[in-house]
Amino acid sequence: MGECTGLGEVCPYAAFIIAEYYTSPFDHLPNRIRKELLRLTTDRFTAKSGQLPFSSVVTYDYDNPRHLYLMVRGASNTVYAGGYFVFEMWLGNEYPMMPPRVRLMTKIWNPNYDLIGRHCFDMLGDKWSPALQVSYVTLQLSMSLGDERTLNFIDVMNNQIYSQYQSNPNDWRDQAREWTRLYATKEHLPPVVLAQLP
Repeated sequence: MGECTGLGEVCPYAAFIIAEYYTSPFDHLPNRIRKELLRLTTDRFTAKSGQLPFSSVVTYDYDNPRHLYLMVRGASNTVYAGGYFVFEMWLGNEYPMMPPRVRLMTKIWNPNYDLIGRHCFDMLGDKWSPALQVSYVTLQLSMSLGDERTLNFIDVMNNQIYSQYQSNPNDWRDQAREWTRLYATKEHLPPVVLAQLP
């Protein structure tokens, strides 16, 4: 690559560096999505606004920033304490008119999730509104791994787990803790999430 010799010349090398420095994976996204994702993936959002627990990490697939990952640490004093739970989220071309698609990648013993991670959240179905944002979805997903008061017994996704909870809550708690120990570990995290952890 040639040198730039005059003050009025455009230096191809310098232009290349500037373009590389300012290129963002969000650049080609619609304004609303770009603003949401920039806010969601910064420390300012997670650490200072208080809208997500401090134990949550949001990251994305660099090649497709509409493909998000939310990692939530199980809250203390719950059956999920210490676990690493990862949600996979897709913002389709119809977003925000249609809700994001969400799946829990981590195996969990919870009546509100089936064995492949599908859920029963109204907000991601007929209760969705375009006024809602990804930040609200991530907050609700984080809260779904709280204590037993957050369980939804109206829209159950796994009848076996629900029946166990109803008949013998202590057995349910033991099973939930065991699944957390077995499956909600760092070893099961996707590389894109693992890279964000200290």
